[in-house]
Amino acid sequence: MPIDFPNTPAIGQVFLSEGRTWIWTGTVWNAQAASGPTGPTGPTGSTGADSTVAGPTGPTGPEGGPTGPTGADSTVEGPTGPTGPTGAAGPDGPIGPTGADSTVAGPTGPTGAAGTDGPIGPTGADSEVAGPTGPTGATGTQGEVGPGNKIPYETVFLLMGG
Repeated sequence: MPIDFPNTPAIGQVFLSEGRTWIWTGTVWNAQAASGPTGPTGPTGSTGADSTVAGPTGPTGPEGGPTGPTGADSTVEGPTGPTGPTGAAGPDGPIGPTGADSTVAGPTGPTGAAGTDGPIGPTGADSEVAGPTGPTGATGTQGEVGPGNKIPYETVFLLMGG
């Protein structure tokens, strides 16, 4: 029976027909060799000579594998890390005991400003007890005597009610 290949294949396209694999090269369909069962593993070859050329580093393995053992303690001291933030203030401690009295006198402070005058108090009650009479005052000097020891007419007139 003839094989019915696709009409417009892309380069590298794989086509399976009757248990065989075909690959389009851009010009023809190439049949891939049929593979038989895999044979047993052959013996290990001899070890080659040491190389002075370092090979490339292999790819990193998958994540999530088991953690390896902890290494030995280091004898090299690393740098000190930065200072952390300041913590919150703790509670106030108890008040300490009062100290002993001093034998040294401190300086006297300055005098404060004078306060304002207080209000006038009430007048006291009248006394029933008579107080002592004060001394008699000195006698005054004699006034001048007018001419002729006469009172002017106008003064007499006024004294009489006139």
